[in-house]
Amino acid sequence: MESRWGPLFELADTLGDETACGLTHRPSVVSDPSAATAVVLQALEARSPSSVPPDDIVLGDEVGRGGMGVVHRATQTSLARQVAVKRLLPSAELRAPFLSEAQVLGRLEHPNIVPVHVLRTGDDGEPLCAMKLVEGASWDELLHAQEHSIVDHLRILISVCNAVAFAHSRGIIHRDIKPANVMVGSFAQVYLMDWGLAVALDEGISRDTSIVHRAQADAPAGTPGYMAPELVRGDGLSQDERTDVYLLGGCLHEMLVRRRRHEGPTMRAVLQSALSSEPFAYPADAPAELAAIANRATAADPAERFASADAFREALEAYLDHRQAHALLDEASALLAQLREASARYDGSEQSGRVMHQQHAEVRFALQHAARLWPEAPDVNARMREAGVLMLEHALRTEDVALAERTLAEHGDDDMRAQVEAMKERNARTRHELDALREAARKRDWSIIAAPIGSAFIVAGVMGGTAALATRVIGVGERPLVMMIWLSVAVLSALVAFVLLRGRDVPANLASPRMIGLWATVALACVVSGAASYAEGRTMFANAAAQSQFMAIGFAAMAMHTRRWLLVPAAAFMLGSLAMPPSNTHNIEIFGALWLATMAGVGIALKLGATLAEPDVRQ
Repeated sequence: MESRWGPLFELADTLGDETACGLTHRPSVVSDPSAATAVVLQALEARSPSSVPPDDIVLGDEVGRGGMGVVHRATQTSLARQVAVKRLLPSAELRAPFLSEAQVLGRLEHPNIVPVHVLRTGDDGEPLCAMKLVEGASWDELLHAQEHSIVDHLRILISVCNAVAFAHSRGIIHRDIKPANVMVGSFAQVYLMDWGLAVALDEGISRDTSIVHRAQADAPAGTPGYMAPELVRGDGLSQDERTDVYLLGGCLHEMLVRRRRHEGPTMRAVLQSALSSEPFAYPADAPAELAAIANRATAADPAERFASADAFREALEAYLDHRQAHALLDEASALLAQLREASARYDGSEQSGRVMHQQHAEVRFALQHAARLWPEAPDVNARMREAGVLMLEHALRTEDVALAERTLAEHGDDDMRAQVEAMKERNARTRHELDALREAARKRDWSIIAAPIGSAFIVAGVMGGTAALATRVIGVGERPLVMMIWLSVAVLSALVAFVLLRGRDVPANLASPRMIGLWATVALACVVSGAASYAEGRTMFANAAAQSQFMAIGFAAMAMHTRRWLLVPAAAFMLGSLAMPPSNTHNIEIFGALWLATMAGVGIALKLGATLAEPDVRQ
């Protein structure tokens, strides 16, 4: 390496071992200067003083100084305007590059290139060049002041690209493009300055002018902090439009990170960096698309760079066209990070779930809108998939079948599809079990028939009381008729209960075989007791006390099976039986009153909210 690049490292030693990234190296000697340069010099020296009025250009204050000359503010009296005059420093070696720059500018009439008005000799016999006076600030000053947006700087760079592309169309490459060589006027005019290192790509241009041909540029040249590898090597024949593309990429690099493309503790380190031109790792806050453009433009191999300044400019303009999409993508990235965090911190609460759904909806909206604005936007599908997978995992975690199926259709793979199918099977079993539990609960829900049963009890009580009164009026001795009356009460009570409960599900605790068997036994006992009295030739209510006791036993048993408050009617029947000995002739009235009060009381209690549900065994 040392032997191959010996001349280069000698250059580094000449420039010094400090970090002089801003220095511009101009070869002191260009091999084989064209004969046209001598012709131009002879023409300028042969001019008579009268050919240009001596007071036509009046020099003013010095406004700048460069490697080849000094720039003065001046007045061109013939046109009464302010101009800039660049005077050559006293050096015969600099005459050729000075005239070359002047003739380059003379060939390049473009809005972003400073026009030349006059090329002549001064009083000291050295060439001077009068050109448009540009007042404003260098782009370098604006760039490092950090007072303008990235869009503002991109528009400046696009204007520079226009100037460079025009120069290329005229067969000229600049070779020293950098923010310090760009002037921004008071009204946002942009000018690419300092064409002193420009060379011609076409030999014909060099034959007809004093402009140096690239084959003669056989020494390192340019500003080390921005140099392309071929500029460092001094290989003029390998320098072409893509060399300027590299320098434009260096300007973009400085715009993104506010540092030159090549840096190091010594000049040798800076030049070695320029030679290798490794891809730069841009920070996360640099727009990824611009970072990719900068790395492509500053590739070490010219074949990997943009083919032209126009192609580089189009890439920048595409970024500007996409900047709204970029803003949405940046927003989507931030929201996606929040969604990841929310998924990791999900605590099972409803609020936590709502946050995830809201963030997922916002990520989707931002990505979909960005894709509409920029169909080729990078990583949209990847980010959309990541958001969908996070929500699919959330759906699996929360057993949300609807969400799982919706996201699975867009983002799922075979493994997740199998997990969703397993979840659906679990949910189906759970639903079946819940339906069965609900049906069982519904069948045991006394409240759905409490009012109808209450009404049935009241009707039965009233009918029983009425039947007792009718029995007394007719006479208890009319046994067949009394039998018909009470049989009618039983049938009508059953019919009323049937009508009131028709279409309703009777709870299992009321329609269970045990309950039905209980009351069937009570009814049978009452019938057998009445039939025994009838067979013995007595009245049907001679055994009323026993029948009341049977009713008491029925209510007591039902109280054990349902609610304890039914012990009240059980006690009422039992106490009532004590007032009905076989010899009492008023048993019918006592039984009727007891029946009416007890049955109607139970009915009213049910209608007022008393329950017949099973006892709570946990109490």
